[in-house]
Amino acid sequence: MDIFLKRLRGLRAEAGATQTAVASAVGLSLNGYQKIERGESSPYFIVVLELAKYYNVSLDYLAGRTDIRSVFH
Repeated sequence: MDIFLKRLRGLRAEAGATQTAVASAVGLSLNGYQKIERGESSPYFIVVLELAKYYNVSLDYLAGRTDIRSVFH
């Protein structure tokens, strides 16, 4: 499984957030968000930025380039 998808699902589960809540927070439809989480669609960069902001993690963490979550470390 792609590290981005694994981290995205893990962060949502950890936050106890629904797909609906995350989709709304980042400006997507539920269907659009579900397609991203299933790996059926690649998100636009602005959506990835919003996801990082929503979960308060760095882009490098979402991409699997580091295991450090914090934007500031």
